[in-house]
Amino acid sequence: MILSSTELGSRPRRIVAHALDAAIIVGGTGILGLTFTNIVVRLFANADVAWSTELTVFLMTWVTFLGAARATIGEEHMRIADLIDALSQRNRAIAEIVSDLVVLVVLAGLIWWGARASVATFDQLSTVLYFPIGLQYAALPVSSTISLCFVTASLARRLQSVLTVSTS
Repeated sequence: MILSSTELGSRPRRIVAHALDAAIIVGGTGILGLTFTNIVVRLFANADVAWSTELTVFLMTWVTFLGAARATIGEEHMRIADLIDALSQRNRAIAEIVSDLVVLVVLAGLIWWGARASVATFDQLSTVLYFPIGLQYAALPVSSTISLCFVTASLARRLQSVLTVSTS
């Protein structure tokens, strides 16, 4: 779901969200076009366009991870809120802060290990297009870094809210 400017909040948040929306739309359109083309070529020429399959997998990796980052910006990620909803407003805020802290630790790990995997495989080339494999793996640390920035901002807002309520 693409959120309106008012739902997204600050200008930098909107800019990043719209840039990710555009990248996801372009990547998704590329995936559809490449897949359709490959199906048509297989149907009529009984041949496989190997480069299109490789490029589709590359695009799918990036679109998937950028989509996860985009969901983080709009706080649209999937979660089971039954337990959280049953808590009082203050305890709910505390539980969300703890959740954000856990997510930050996980994202930091994904950035660290994803960057290491990307750097370690950058000299390896894909079979058909000769893309550096590390470029495909870079989707993980890039999207995790974007997510980390916005989860940190969310955590700061939640902390400010809890501190404001507790000092009142």
